[in-house]
Amino acid sequence: MRAWVGAACLMAVLLVCVGARAEPIRILVAVSHARGGDGELPLRHASEDADSVRDVLTSIGGVPLGAAIRLLDPTLAQLQSGIDRARSIAATHVPAEVTFVLYFSGHGDRERIHLGSEAIAVAELVERARGVPAALRVIVTDACRNDSTRPKGIVTEPAFALSGQGHAADGVVWLSASETGEAAQESDELRGALFTHYWVDGLRGAADANGDGRVTLAESYDFAYSQTLFRSARGSGVLQHPSATFALDELSPIVLTQTFGGATRITLPQGADLQYLVFAVGSRTVLGEIWGNPAHAVAFAVPPGRYVIGRRAAGGDTSAAEVALGQGEERVLTASDFRAVPEEQMAAKGGEVVLRPSELELELGGGTSRIADGEATVGLRYAYVLGDWALSLGPRGAYGVQHTSASNVRILALGLDATLERRWRLGRSLLALGAGAAADFVEQRVERADAAVVAAAGYPTTETSRAIAPGPIAFVRLRLPVGTTTWTELGARGELLLPEVDQAVGPLWAALAVVAAGFSF
Repeated sequence: MRAWVGAACLMAVLLVCVGARAEPIRILVAVSHARGGDGELPLRHASEDADSVRDVLTSIGGVPLGAAIRLLDPTLAQLQSGIDRARSIAATHVPAEVTFVLYFSGHGDRERIHLGSEAIAVAELVERARGVPAALRVIVTDACRNDSTRPKGIVTEPAFALSGQGHAADGVVWLSASETGEAAQESDELRGALFTHYWVDGLRGAADANGDGRVTLAESYDFAYSQTLFRSARGSGVLQHPSATFALDELSPIVLTQTFGGATRITLPQGADLQYLVFAVGSRTVLGEIWGNPAHAVAFAVPPGRYVIGRRAAGGDTSAAEVALGQGEERVLTASDFRAVPEEQMAAKGGEVVLRPSELELELGGGTSRIADGEATVGLRYAYVLGDWALSLGPRGAYGVQHTSASNVRILALGLDATLERRWRLGRSLLALGAGAAADFVEQRVERADAAVVAAAGYPTTETSRAIAPGPIAFVRLRLPVGTTTWTELGARGELLLPEVDQAVGPLWAALAVVAAGFSF
């Protein structure tokens, strides 16, 4: 009997061991809450802060999407439920291989976290985090008052053990946006809190001091500390000193993120006294702020997309480059990739600055018109871009035919277009609406269907007329980028030309679908 009981106990132990997987996992609970208690103004960028933390940790920080829990304006019960979900995920792994990160951006103070009309004591929040079975817990709080000076809580993120063999640290790390008694600040220009912005910058590669492609906890905190202090002094003049509390046994440096191994990244040239600002194309919000390193190139991880990288040298020279990156793609920039841009233009426009204002495009069209059942067009267009507007000029030719019971008609046209268009960015695509004027030289040749009979009677079988046909045109186009400087377009074009034939003016309308390809320079 004892043998059976012993065997059963051994089997239960084995089942428990099998149920808890011995593999590293990183779990994130990212919380944002824009509303505070009475008298606290709503925060503008708390949600963006938490999204940034989630995005960087799931892309290059080793947090699986299924282990990234995002809570937007939660109640106290929903916050507790989110931490319980993290505890359930952690319970399926060996605690020594679990890293748990809790990030909060919102209102609060050193004693409490404010969740709208509710609040939770910081001590209770810490105890709930400790309830997650993990070797390393990182608590990042962004919780300060938001008054007329626009202070905002800001603290940032996690710490992971990415060592590959066992965990590299054990204990608790607590990062805070500011020291006791200081206000943490948020910026409309950065669309986020200062400390979080620079902490995420560092995680994306700006803090990689030795150029090994790995950003450690110490590197990220040092970078965020110095940049936050510098920016707060330069901006509001109110100094903000981030703070950190460590209670852990660190066996080796804690690696938070790594910018190699499939990361989508921009590699910036090495050099001293060079500041780089990364913008998404069409945006004035700074995605990244990186300083060049004289010892090595600096890799900066970004989501796939198109970017403008501004470069500011110590002497005041400003230049910029534009890149397009697909998933997992790397673009290595050199000094020759940057074009000179006036400093005031770079500062005012950011990712809206136009680095290559000239465009050349080949356009093909097909459709119908008043005097042609089928019409084909080909055109060449040069455009000069002025911000959200563009002026264009170009020649085009058209050929059309029409068949009736009485005659066969052939149309030939050669003309010139001049247009003004307004552009809007739709993600990576571009929508353009435009109008202008065209002037075509039109030749119409009409051949009678009964030409053989009419010729036998001595009458002419064909009639040719020519005219200049000016008139208005309008178009809509959707541009789809292929690379940094090339694209394809789909669109529609309408025109109403007024040719003068035999002293009579008659309207000549046409409706065309167009496809095009072009490049900027």
